[in-house]
Amino acid sequence: MDADLPLPLSKSQVEQQLLHILQTEAEACASLLAWAQESQRALLTMQPDQITYTSQQQLKALAALHRIELNRKALLIAWADLYGMAFPSVTVMDVAGRMSPADADQLVHLTRSIAQRLEELTLINQCNRLLVRLELELRRALWHRLAGNEPLGTLYGPTGQFSTQPGGGHLLERQV
Repeated sequence: MDADLPLPLSKSQVEQQLLHILQTEAEACASLLAWAQESQRALLTMQPDQITYTSQQQLKALAALHRIELNRKALLIAWADLYGMAFPSVTVMDVAGRMSPADADQLVHLTRSIAQRLEELTLINQCNRLLVRLELELRRALWHRLAGNEPLGTLYGPTGQFSTQPGGGHLLERQV
């Protein structure tokens, strides 16, 4: 029965696993960012199938990132226990301060890389949200106009003449 229990990890093993998980997290963030960029290209080129596909890939990448985050938190809890610290108060600098200089540099680099990618992701997602909102507002306005819910410009009336009265065709006349 004791064989089923995990062996306690040494401080260096936890730190090496933490570096590994952060590298994996950085790669997952890069993947999520790449899918968001692809989604933006699909939005800009109005490719519904590509928008759907990239959105599905973003959800998969986000789920993978969430699993990685849970593993990272578990490692940080183990690390905090080894050093007699409370998990919620552990910072990157706490961990880096107890690592070798090379590992500490790698840890700081990885955390900055992750933060930068997440910041880029936030900006792209905000832009994508704005693109979708503007497209929906444009389509809503067009449908309202075509349905006669808003004052129309020039229409072709029942006699084929220009008319501003309701009851005519919904062919909009545009002057360029």
